[in-house]
Amino acid sequence: MKLLLPINIDKWRSPIAAVLRACVEHNPNIDFVTFSKPETPEDLIHGEKFWNLPNVIKGNCFSLFFHRFDIVHIASHTNRNLVAGTLAKIFSLGATKFLYTINLELPSSAKNTFIYRWFNAVVDYYVSVSKAASTLVLQDAPDSYLGTIPNGFDVDFFDPFSEGSGELPDAIKALNGSPYILNVAALEPRKHPEWIVKLAERNPEMTFVMAGWIVPRLGEEFHQQIMACSLPNLIWLGHVNRDTICTLLRHASVFAFPSDREGLPLSVIEAMGMGLPVIAQPKSSLPELIVDGINGRLIDIDHDDSCEQWSRSLEGYLNLSHDEIAEMKSRLRAYAVSKYSWESIGKAYGKLYHSLASRASV
Repeated sequence: MKLLLPINIDKWRSPIAAVLRACVEHNPNIDFVTFSKPETPEDLIHGEKFWNLPNVIKGNCFSLFFHRFDIVHIASHTNRNLVAGTLAKIFSLGATKFLYTINLELPSSAKNTFIYRWFNAVVDYYVSVSKAASTLVLQDAPDSYLGTIPNGFDVDFFDPFSEGSGELPDAIKALNGSPYILNVAALEPRKHPEWIVKLAERNPEMTFVMAGWIVPRLGEEFHQQIMACSLPNLIWLGHVNRDTICTLLRHASVFAFPSDREGLPLSVIEAMGMGLPVIAQPKSSLPELIVDGINGRLIDIDHDDSCEQWSRSLEGYLNLSHDEIAEMKSRLRAYAVSKYSWESIGKAYGKLYHSLASRASV
């Protein structure tokens, strides 16, 4: 069986690439053609091992002419993916199956766009990473929807009980072990980074640490806001690699994630895998990850008393005893491993690929 993954798969900061890498790494009996465009030293280091896997072929712009694919698998709503899937079906005379993993909850306005209608016309099968992400396709193409396969995390890499290889940034070392609240998210409106700033202003006795890349055209204003506020209890780290994120999670006390539209956020899954409680909004896919009062809290950010509720919950986690922290870390870690390991998710896709390959063409 041969699959096309039309994505630059060796970008380690990309959650979409992470999903598709898991499919490659945990299905050694399937051949994959995919693409390369490393951007960071981290991409080059991890990419060297990935491209040496015997079942992966580094593609180029002529790959669609040289290969015939049983399945094209995409996990993002882009023109490139749409064109690649359409061409693969044309060159195979319709034999190629087009599978789309919906990796982000699409806004209702998406269904009015030309690209959304084109996707519905040429995609054969859909899965989604969460129930929230499936909303539109269940309305418009319910017969093509095959169910949910969640996102996951690397259980060996994100391990709170191992030392890891990442260095704490100097600004975090200067805290001398004092507890801090961590937010890891790209700077863009749906992630609500301004809420972290508001919490820091409201709680000068708490330390807040933010890390993430600045989304072009969407995040510059938020970055300026963070830098302009000059709060001594707010540390902005910018984009950091996975080793550093893992180390930050290991030393943090609680993970704050006020986003209001997600597929199934890897950053939250990784935080839970590191044994951290998560405070988030009861919106989109977050209630599918977080059980209020069990592995975190679900609190809106748009009510009059929202800031007070978030502040009280943060304080509660910061004041846990050593024994309470140890119990919670073990419990949350075990829960995340049981549900969200990349190995189990990659193998679930393998079963799906074999099932689709045996079906008659749509």
